[in-house]
Amino acid sequence: EEEIPYEVPEGWEWVRLGCLIDLISGQHIASSEYNENGIGIPYLTGPIDFGKKHPIIRKWTKKPKVFANKGDILITVKGAGVGKINILDHERVTIGRQLMAIRCLSDYNTEFAYCVLLYHKQTFKEKSDGSTVPGIGREDILNLIVPLPPLNEQKRIVAKVDQLMSLCDQLEEQLE
Repeated sequence: EEEIPYEVPEGWEWVRLGCLIDLISGQHIASSEYNENGIGIPYLTGPIDFGKKHPIIRKWTKKPKVFANKGDILITVKGAGVGKINILDHERVTIGRQLMAIRCLSDYNTEFAYCVLLYHKQTFKEKSDGSTVPGIGREDILNLIVPLPPLNEQKRIVAKVDQLMSLCDQLEEQLE
């Protein structure tokens, strides 16, 4: 009760993100085991591989360890880019230790989860350690309290956000 930041509409509820997702932690692959020649399975190492919304494949490996699948949300959990997110639009990739993959369960819309995580980017930055290599742990993601509207409402919110982002893109083009 004391953790709930504000009232939500009827039919919505507050839940821990861990109840809505599977969280997959990436693992390190030695530099001798990946290449930039397109041989093997795509390998994402961190935010350097992130585009505006979808990652850009620059490395491959024949010795994959941990997999992320199309539609998973990738989040940077170590280093200067803590909290940066992308949605995977490739069928299957392997992920390095700077990344975790968030796989939404059936009652949680991936695009809605992406919007919620974008909103919490600063929260993740603030939680990251002040040590040499900043980072967040699994519990920081799994214990995050998020509002959960019904699935139909999640889809309506995503449609409205997409519409508004399209308007923002048009305005940005006009300014350029």
